[in-house]
Amino acid sequence: VPDPVVSVTTATAAFKPQPTSRIMGLFRSKAVTADGKLWFKDNGEWGTYEGDPLDSNGDRQGNGKMTYSSGNTYEGGFVNNKYHCEKGIYKWADGETFEGPWKDGERDGAVCIYRNADGGVEYSGYVAGQATGEGIFWDPDRKTAYKLLNGEQKGVLSPAAAEKLAKEKFNLPVPDPVVSVTTATAAFKPQPTSRIMGLFRSKAVTADGKLWFKDNGE
Repeated sequence: VPDPVVSVTTATAAFKPQPTSRIMGLFRSKAVTADGKLWFKDNGEWGTYEGDPLDSNGDRQGNGKMTYSSGNTYEGGFVNNKYHCEKGIYKWADGETFEGPWKDGERDGAVCIYRNADGGVEYSGYVAGQATGEGIFWDPDRKTAYKLLNGEQKGVLSPAAAEKLAKEKFNLPVPDPVVSVTTATAAFKPQPTSRIMGLFRSKAVTADGKLWFKDNGE
């Protein structure tokens, strides 16, 4: 009988790391499981830690990576068990990412990059976890950009104005546009390497030696 499928939500809800000693059991935000893995709870979510050795109090100091039960990850620096560094990357399981400075566990810095799962990109500054001041948001194709103020859209920017603001305020270029698989496929036309191969409309060999075939018009 095939094994049943256990959803991520169910597995996460059921997870409770069991400490290997009564001493570790006193700490509700950290534990060591029987397999030796280090577990920490950040923002109410348990995850495993890999990285620099813990200090004498069992806290994270230095660089490391957290992998949470939801599939989210954080990779960067820690100070006194909190996210704290010049460049840390938090990735959500749905594909969204935040990259930038962290302070006392919060996003905090002048140059922060937030990428949506669909390819939209935001440049903003953050203070204590809140977007602050002017920022820019680009649609995935980078043809449309919006001015942000404290994280909220305040109007459309021309491509030239968006590029200028990105350079002057964030010292960053315009992010590369996202090209969908559908668009890339539609634009692709393999070039045969000989007139003989060109006679066959359903197959071709390109200059790099790859064999291409057309099935059902694709």
